[in-house]
Amino acid sequence: MTTRRHVGRAALVAGCLSALFACTNDFSVFQTGDDGGPNDGTLPESASGESGSSSGGGSDSTVQDSPGSEAGNDGTMGSDAAGDAPQDVAQETSNVDSGDAGSDGPSDSASDSPGDAPKDSPPDAPPCGATGEACCASDAGTDAGGQCKTGCCDPTDNTCVGANLACSTTDAGVSAICSAGACTPCGATGEACCATGTTQCTASGACCDSTDNKCVGANLACGGTSMVCASGTCTSCGGTGSPCCATGTACSAAGACCDSADKTCVANTFNCSTAGSVCQNGTCSGCGAAGEMCCASMTCTGGNCCQANSCVLAGASCSGTSSVCAGMPGSCQACGSQNEACCTGNKCKGTAVCTAGTCH
Repeated sequence: MTTRRHVGRAALVAGCLSALFACTNDFSVFQTGDDGGPNDGTLPESASGESGSSSGGGSDSTVQDSPGSEAGNDGTMGSDAAGDAPQDVAQETSNVDSGDAGSDGPSDSASDSPGDAPKDSPPDAPPCGATGEACCASDAGTDAGGQCKTGCCDPTDNTCVGANLACSTTDAGVSAICSAGACTPCGATGEACCATGTTQCTASGACCDSTDNKCVGANLACGGTSMVCASGTCTSCGGTGSPCCATGTACSAAGACCDSADKTCVANTFNCSTAGSVCQNGTCSGCGAAGEMCCASMTCTGGNCCQANSCVLAGASCSGTSSVCAGMPGSCQACGSQNEACCTGNKCKGTAVCTAGTCH
Protein backbone atom coordinates (compact mmCIF):
# COMPACT_ATOMS: atom_id res chain seq x y z
CA MET A 1 0.00 0.00 0.00
CA THR A 2 2.78 2.37 0.90
CA THR A 3 4.66 1.50 -2.30
CA ARG A 4 1.64 2.31 -4.42
CA ARG A 5 1.21 5.63 -2.74
CA HIS A 6 4.86 6.52 -3.34
CA VAL A 7 4.53 5.56 -6.99
CA GLY A 8 1.44 7.73 -7.36
CA ARG A 9 3.13 10.67 -5.77
CA ALA A 10 6.17 10.22 -8.01
CA ALA A 11 3.89 10.27 -11.04
CA LEU A 12 2.22 13.47 -9.81
CA VAL A 13 5.60 15.15 -9.31
CA ALA A 14 6.67 14.11 -12.79
CA GLY A 15 3.54 15.65 -14.27
CA CYS A 16 4.14 18.93 -12.47
CA LEU A 17 7.74 19.07 -13.68
CA SER A 18 6.56 18.41 -17.24
CA ALA A 19 4.19 21.31 -17.04
CA LEU A 20 6.91 23.55 -15.59
CA PHE A 21 9.42 22.68 -18.30
CA ALA A 22 6.76 23.17 -20.97
CA CYS A 23 6.16 26.71 -19.69
CA THR A 24 9.88 27.50 -20.01
CA ASN A 25 9.88 26.11 -23.59
CA ASP A 26 12.72 23.71 -22.70
CA PHE A 27 11.75 20.34 -24.16
CA SER A 28 15.29 18.90 -24.16
CA VAL A 29 14.62 17.04 -20.96
CA PHE A 30 12.26 14.79 -22.82
CA GLN A 31 14.52 14.08 -25.82
CA THR A 32 16.43 10.97 -24.77
CA GLY A 33 15.66 9.03 -27.89
CA ASP A 34 13.26 8.22 -30.63
CA ASP A 35 12.33 4.74 -29.63
CA GLY A 36 9.49 5.57 -27.31
CA GLY A 37 11.40 4.54 -24.24
CA PRO A 38 10.50 5.21 -20.64
CA ASN A 39 11.32 8.94 -20.95
CA ASP A 40 9.68 9.50 -24.30
CA GLY A 41 5.96 9.08 -24.00
CA THR A 42 4.27 12.00 -22.34
CA LEU A 43 3.78 14.86 -24.80
CA PRO A 44 4.17 13.11 -28.16
CA GLU A 45 1.53 10.53 -27.30
CA SER A 46 -0.89 13.18 -26.06
CA ALA A 47 -0.48 15.19 -29.25
CA SER A 48 -0.91 12.21 -31.59
CA GLY A 49 -3.70 10.62 -29.66
CA GLU A 50 -1.90 7.23 -29.28
CA SER A 51 -3.25 4.84 -26.72
CA GLY A 52 -1.20 3.58 -23.76
CA SER A 53 -0.92 0.04 -25.28
CA SER A 54 1.01 1.12 -28.40
CA SER A 55 3.97 2.58 -26.61
CA GLY A 56 5.83 0.21 -24.50
CA GLY A 57 6.22 -0.28 -20.79
CA GLY A 58 3.60 -0.17 -18.08
CA SER A 59 5.38 2.69 -16.31
CA ASP A 60 4.40 5.09 -19.14
CA SER A 61 0.89 5.81 -17.92
CA THR A 62 1.11 8.87 -15.72
CA VAL A 63 0.39 11.71 -18.16
CA GLN A 64 -0.24 10.41 -21.65
CA ASP A 65 -2.85 7.75 -20.95
CA SER A 66 -6.51 8.63 -20.95
CA PRO A 67 -8.56 8.44 -17.74
CA GLY A 68 -9.89 5.10 -18.96
CA SER A 69 -6.41 3.57 -19.37
CA GLU A 70 -5.41 4.87 -15.95
CA ALA A 71 -8.33 3.15 -14.42
CA GLY A 72 -7.38 -0.06 -16.17
CA ASN A 73 -3.61 0.03 -15.76
CA ASP A 74 -2.92 1.98 -12.59
CA GLY A 75 -4.74 1.09 -9.44
CA THR A 76 -2.91 3.77 -7.51
CA MET A 77 -4.39 6.61 -9.59
CA GLY A 78 -7.80 5.07 -9.27
CA SER A 79 -7.58 5.03 -5.51
CA ASP A 80 -6.27 8.57 -5.44
CA ALA A 81 -9.17 9.72 -7.59
CA ALA A 82 -11.60 8.07 -5.24
CA GLY A 83 -9.98 9.75 -2.27
CA ASP A 84 -9.75 13.16 -3.89
CA ALA A 85 -13.18 13.21 -5.56
CA PRO A 86 -15.31 14.68 -2.74
CA GLN A 87 -12.97 17.61 -2.17
CA ASP A 88 -12.51 18.24 -5.90
CA VAL A 89 -16.22 18.05 -6.59
CA ALA A 90 -17.02 20.44 -3.77
CA GLN A 91 -14.38 22.90 -4.99
CA GLU A 92 -15.55 22.71 -8.58
CA THR A 93 -19.18 23.04 -7.57
CA SER A 94 -18.33 26.10 -5.50
CA ASN A 95 -16.39 27.62 -8.38
CA VAL A 96 -19.15 26.98 -10.88
CA ASP A 97 -21.91 28.26 -8.66
CA SER A 98 -20.08 31.39 -7.62
CA GLY A 99 -19.04 32.08 -11.20
CA ASP A 100 -22.56 31.65 -12.46
CA ALA A 101 -23.98 33.88 -9.75
CA GLY A 102 -21.42 36.60 -10.41
CA SER A 103 -21.66 36.54 -14.18
CA ASP A 104 -25.23 35.56 -14.90
CA GLY A 105 -27.15 37.45 -12.19
CA PRO A 106 -26.11 41.06 -12.86
CA SER A 107 -26.24 40.71 -16.62
CA ASP A 108 -29.67 39.12 -16.44
CA SER A 109 -31.12 41.86 -14.24
CA ALA A 110 -29.46 44.65 -16.20
CA SER A 111 -30.61 43.39 -19.57
CA ASP A 112 -34.09 42.20 -18.64
CA SER A 113 -35.34 44.98 -16.38
CA PRO A 114 -35.07 48.06 -18.66
CA GLY A 115 -36.66 46.26 -21.55
CA ASP A 116 -39.51 44.94 -19.45
CA ALA A 117 -40.38 48.18 -17.68
CA PRO A 118 -41.68 50.22 -20.65
CA LYS A 119 -43.68 47.28 -21.94
CA ASP A 120 -45.18 46.29 -18.60
CA SER A 121 -46.07 49.75 -17.20
CA PRO A 122 -49.26 51.40 -18.50
CA PRO A 123 -48.87 54.96 -19.87
CA ASP A 124 -49.38 57.72 -17.30
CA ALA A 125 -52.75 59.48 -17.51
CA PRO A 126 -52.51 63.23 -18.23
CA PRO A 127 -52.97 65.43 -15.13
CA CYS A 128 -56.49 66.69 -14.45
CA GLY A 129 -58.62 68.38 -11.81
CA ALA A 130 -56.45 71.36 -10.84
CA THR A 131 -57.23 74.91 -11.95
CA GLY A 132 -56.28 75.27 -15.60
CA GLU A 133 -56.14 71.50 -16.19
CA ALA A 134 -58.68 69.34 -17.96
CA CYS A 135 -61.70 68.25 -15.95
CA CYS A 136 -61.40 64.71 -14.60
CA ALA A 137 -63.97 62.00 -14.90
CA SER A 138 -66.23 61.77 -11.84
CA ASP A 139 -64.10 60.56 -8.97
CA ALA A 140 -63.76 60.80 -5.21
CA GLY A 141 -61.87 63.74 -3.80
CA THR A 142 -63.14 66.29 -6.30
CA ASP A 143 -65.88 68.92 -6.20
CA ALA A 144 -69.60 68.27 -6.25
CA GLY A 145 -69.47 67.77 -9.99
CA GLY A 146 -66.76 65.15 -9.52
CA GLN A 147 -64.47 66.73 -12.10
CA CYS A 148 -62.29 69.37 -10.40
CA LYS A 149 -60.44 69.35 -7.07
CA THR A 150 -61.64 72.91 -6.38
CA GLY A 151 -63.77 75.40 -8.27
CA CYS A 152 -65.79 74.40 -11.32
CA CYS A 153 -65.58 72.46 -14.55
CA ASP A 154 -66.20 74.88 -17.41
CA PRO A 155 -68.49 72.92 -19.77
CA THR A 156 -67.55 75.12 -22.72
CA ASP A 157 -63.93 73.93 -22.91
CA ASN A 158 -63.85 71.13 -20.27
CA THR A 159 -61.28 73.02 -18.16
CA CYS A 160 -61.17 73.46 -14.36
CA VAL A 161 -61.75 77.06 -13.23
CA GLY A 162 -60.95 78.44 -9.77
CA ALA A 163 -63.67 79.80 -7.50
CA ASN A 164 -64.84 83.35 -8.39
CA LEU A 165 -62.85 83.27 -11.65
CA ALA A 166 -64.38 83.81 -15.07
CA CYS A 167 -65.74 80.88 -17.01
CA SER A 168 -66.08 81.00 -20.79
CA THR A 169 -68.98 83.04 -22.08
CA THR A 170 -71.99 81.02 -23.13
CA ASP A 171 -73.13 80.61 -26.73
CA ALA A 172 -75.53 83.50 -26.15
CA GLY A 173 -72.63 85.75 -25.11
CA VAL A 174 -73.67 85.82 -21.46
CA SER A 175 -70.80 86.24 -19.02
CA ALA A 176 -70.31 83.46 -16.47
CA ILE A 177 -68.32 82.90 -13.29
CA CYS A 178 -67.38 79.94 -11.12
CA SER A 179 -69.71 80.24 -8.13
CA ALA A 180 -70.74 77.55 -5.63
CA GLY A 181 -69.08 74.82 -7.69
CA ALA A 182 -70.67 75.63 -11.04
CA CYS A 183 -70.23 78.07 -13.91
CA THR A 184 -73.26 80.37 -13.69
CA PRO A 185 -74.37 83.56 -15.49
CA CYS A 186 -73.20 86.75 -13.75
CA GLY A 187 -73.50 90.53 -13.79
CA ALA A 188 -77.23 91.16 -13.75
CA THR A 189 -78.87 92.58 -10.62
CA GLY A 190 -79.34 89.74 -8.14
CA GLU A 191 -76.82 87.47 -9.92
CA ALA A 192 -73.27 86.70 -8.84
CA CYS A 193 -70.72 89.40 -9.56
CA CYS A 194 -68.51 88.65 -12.55
CA ALA A 195 -64.76 88.14 -12.09
CA THR A 196 -62.58 90.92 -10.66
CA GLY A 197 -60.92 92.92 -13.41
CA THR A 198 -63.98 92.67 -15.64
CA THR A 199 -67.30 94.55 -15.54
CA GLN A 200 -68.62 92.86 -12.43
CA CYS A 201 -72.17 94.16 -12.71
CA THR A 202 -73.69 95.19 -16.01
CA ALA A 203 -76.58 97.50 -14.97
CA SER A 204 -75.86 101.23 -14.95
CA GLY A 205 -74.64 102.35 -11.53
CA ALA A 206 -74.90 98.82 -10.09
CA CYS A 207 -72.53 97.57 -7.38
CA CYS A 208 -70.92 94.27 -6.41
CA ASP A 209 -71.83 93.61 -2.78
CA SER A 210 -68.67 92.13 -1.25
CA THR A 211 -70.63 90.54 1.60
CA ASP A 212 -72.31 88.01 -0.70
CA ASN A 213 -70.66 88.66 -4.09
CA LYS A 214 -74.01 89.60 -5.62
CA CYS A 215 -74.85 92.49 -7.95
CA VAL A 216 -76.97 95.26 -6.39
CA GLY A 217 -78.86 97.92 -8.34
CA ALA A 218 -78.08 101.62 -7.98
CA ASN A 219 -79.47 103.35 -4.85
CA LEU A 220 -80.25 99.99 -3.21
CA ALA A 221 -78.91 98.80 0.12
CA CYS A 222 -75.65 96.86 -0.03
CA GLY A 223 -72.60 96.01 2.03
CA GLY A 224 -74.21 96.17 5.49
CA THR A 225 -75.93 98.65 7.80
CA SER A 226 -76.09 102.29 6.62
CA MET A 227 -74.60 101.34 3.25
CA VAL A 228 -76.03 101.91 -0.19
CA CYS A 229 -75.03 101.36 -3.81
CA ALA A 230 -74.09 104.76 -5.19
CA SER A 231 -72.19 105.43 -8.41
CA GLY A 232 -71.15 101.78 -8.68
CA THR A 233 -69.80 101.46 -5.13
CA CYS A 234 -71.27 100.34 -1.83
CA THR A 235 -70.76 103.38 0.41
CA SER A 236 -71.89 104.93 3.69
CA CYS A 237 -75.16 106.80 3.57
CA GLY A 238 -77.40 109.20 5.53
CA GLY A 239 -75.02 112.03 6.41
CA THR A 240 -75.36 115.52 4.94
CA GLY A 241 -73.88 115.44 1.44
CA SER A 242 -73.85 111.61 1.46
CA PRO A 243 -76.14 109.33 -0.52
CA CYS A 244 -79.57 108.79 0.92
CA CYS A 245 -79.98 105.41 2.63
CA ALA A 246 -82.30 102.93 0.92
CA THR A 247 -83.72 101.55 4.15
CA GLY A 248 -84.65 103.15 7.47
CA THR A 249 -84.15 106.91 7.81
CA ALA A 250 -82.88 108.29 4.52
CA CYS A 251 -80.97 111.18 6.10
CA SER A 252 -79.87 111.26 9.69
CA ALA A 253 -79.69 115.04 10.45
CA ALA A 254 -82.78 116.76 11.91
CA GLY A 255 -84.93 118.33 9.21
CA ALA A 256 -82.59 117.09 6.46
CA CYS A 257 -83.98 116.12 3.10
CA CYS A 258 -83.24 113.40 0.57
CA ASP A 259 -82.98 115.25 -2.70
CA SER A 260 -84.93 113.11 -5.12
CA ALA A 261 -83.06 114.54 -8.08
CA ASP A 262 -79.64 113.18 -7.07
CA LYS A 263 -80.40 110.96 -4.04
CA THR A 264 -78.25 113.10 -1.76
CA CYS A 265 -79.00 114.25 1.77
CA VAL A 266 -79.55 118.04 2.08
CA ALA A 267 -79.54 119.92 5.40
CA ASN A 268 -82.63 121.81 6.46
CA THR A 269 -83.05 125.27 4.82
CA PHE A 270 -80.37 124.49 2.22
CA ASN A 271 -81.14 124.49 -1.45
CA CYS A 272 -81.82 121.19 -3.09
CA SER A 273 -80.22 120.39 -6.45
CA THR A 274 -83.15 121.61 -8.51
CA ALA A 275 -83.26 125.38 -8.98
CA GLY A 276 -86.07 127.00 -7.03
CA SER A 277 -86.21 124.27 -4.36
CA VAL A 278 -85.07 124.25 -0.77
CA CYS A 279 -84.99 121.71 2.04
CA GLN A 280 -87.67 122.68 4.43
CA ASN A 281 -88.20 120.35 7.40
CA GLY A 282 -87.28 117.16 5.55
CA THR A 283 -88.77 117.99 2.17
CA CYS A 284 -87.38 119.73 -0.87
CA SER A 285 -89.99 122.40 -1.63
CA GLY A 286 -90.35 125.19 -4.15
CA CYS A 287 -88.87 128.54 -3.23
CA GLY A 288 -88.03 131.93 -4.64
CA ALA A 289 -91.19 132.72 -6.54
CA ALA A 290 -93.53 135.44 -5.29
CA GLY A 291 -95.42 134.11 -2.31
CA GLU A 292 -93.06 131.12 -1.80
CA MET A 293 -90.58 130.67 0.97
CA CYS A 294 -87.22 132.20 0.52
CA CYS A 295 -84.51 129.93 -0.84
CA ALA A 296 -81.25 129.27 0.99
CA SER A 297 -79.37 132.38 2.13
CA MET A 298 -82.65 134.30 2.11
CA THR A 299 -82.79 134.65 -1.64
CA CYS A 300 -85.57 134.55 -4.17
CA THR A 301 -85.64 133.94 -7.90
CA GLY A 302 -86.34 136.32 -10.79
CA GLY A 303 -85.53 139.56 -8.89
CA ASN A 304 -88.04 138.80 -6.15
CA CYS A 305 -87.17 139.80 -2.62
CA CYS A 306 -87.06 137.78 0.59
CA GLN A 307 -88.86 139.44 3.46
CA ALA A 308 -89.57 137.44 6.64
CA ASN A 309 -88.68 134.18 4.75
CA SER A 310 -91.24 134.95 2.10
CA CYS A 311 -90.55 136.16 -1.38
CA VAL A 312 -92.02 139.48 -2.48
CA LEU A 313 -92.63 140.09 -6.16
CA ALA A 314 -90.21 142.42 -7.84
CA GLY A 315 -91.63 145.99 -7.94
CA ALA A 316 -94.07 145.31 -5.11
CA SER A 317 -94.05 147.05 -1.78
CA CYS A 318 -92.14 145.27 0.91
CA SER A 319 -93.64 146.87 3.99
CA GLY A 320 -95.74 149.93 3.58
CA THR A 321 -95.48 152.48 0.79
CA SER A 322 -91.94 153.70 1.51
CA SER A 323 -90.07 150.54 0.41
CA VAL A 324 -90.16 148.41 -2.68
CA CYS A 325 -88.68 145.15 -4.03
CA ALA A 326 -86.22 146.27 -6.62
CA GLY A 327 -82.86 145.51 -8.18
CA MET A 328 -81.17 142.28 -9.27
CA PRO A 329 -81.01 140.31 -7.18
CA GLY A 330 -84.05 141.87 -5.67
CA SER A 331 -83.97 143.53 -2.32
CA CYS A 332 -86.42 145.60 -0.32
CA GLN A 333 -85.29 149.26 -0.37
CA ALA A 334 -86.52 152.82 0.11
CA CYS A 335 -88.28 154.31 -2.88
CA GLY A 336 -89.72 157.54 -4.38
CA SER A 337 -87.03 160.09 -3.66
CA GLN A 338 -84.48 161.46 -6.13
CA ASN A 339 -82.22 158.61 -7.42
CA GLU A 340 -84.18 155.94 -5.47
CA ALA A 341 -86.14 153.06 -6.91
CA CYS A 342 -89.53 153.92 -8.10
CA CYS A 343 -92.20 152.94 -5.61
CA THR A 344 -94.98 150.57 -6.45
CA GLY A 345 -96.87 151.74 -9.53
CA ASN A 346 -93.72 153.58 -10.79
CA LYS A 347 -94.36 156.50 -8.54
CA CYS A 348 -91.86 159.02 -7.21
CA LYS A 349 -92.10 161.71 -4.55
CA GLY A 350 -92.44 165.41 -5.31
CA THR A 351 -91.39 166.46 -8.78
CA ALA A 352 -89.25 163.39 -9.46
CA VAL A 353 -90.15 161.31 -12.45
CA CYS A 354 -89.83 157.46 -12.59
CA THR A 355 -87.56 156.54 -15.44
CA ALA A 356 -86.45 152.92 -15.98
CA GLY A 357 -87.29 152.04 -12.34
CA THR A 358 -85.43 154.98 -10.84
CA CYS A 359 -86.77 158.37 -9.71
CA HIS A 360 -85.10 161.39 -11.36
